[in-house]
Amino acid sequence: MKLIIFGLPGTGKTSIGKYISKKFRFKFIEGDDFLIDEIKQAIKHDRIITDAMRDKYYTILLRKLKSAKDKDTVIVDAIPKDKYRRKFLALPNAKLMYVYVNKEVLKDRLKRRKGHIIEQKYLKKILTYFEYPKINCIKINNTLDENSTRKRVDSIIHLIYK
Repeated sequence: MKLIIFGLPGTGKTSIGKYISKKFRFKFIEGDDFLIDEIKQAIKHDRIITDAMRDKYYTILLRKLKSAKDKDTVIVDAIPKDKYRRKFLALPNAKLMYVYVNKEVLKDRLKRRKGHIIEQKYLKKILTYFEYPKINCIKINNTLDENSTRKRVDSIIHLIYK
C-alpha cells in the first residue's frame, strides 16, 4: 500500500507517518527532504509557491514513490491542492489521509517550531492557496491527545490494510 498523508504544516503528519512506519513496518518518506531549491527560496524569502514550482516538485516526489521498492510506503507532504492529490491517488494501491487540527492547536504547534522549514509566519501564505480536500480521503482530526489519535490511526490502518 502507498499511504499518502497530507495537510497543513503543524497538523502532525510526520508524527503520524513515523508512527505508522514503525508500528506497521512501512517505509517512511518525508516530502520535505525532496523540496526543490525554488520552493526553499520562496519560503525563505516569504514568497508564494507557484504551481510551476509544485509541478516540478511533485514530479520528483511521485517518481520517488513509484520507485519505492518497499511494498508498503507512507509519505508525508502538505499537498495543498486536489489536482496534485489526484496524481498520488492514481498510483496503484494508494490511499490518501488528510490530517487536520483546530486553528488554536495549529498556531500553538507552529509557534513552538524551531528550525523547521515552515514556521508560524509562513502559515498565512499557505492558507491563501491550501485547498481543503474535496477529493475522497481518510480524515484524521489530530487535535486530540496522541493516544486517541494513535488508536484511530490503528483502526483505520487495520481496516484499509486487509
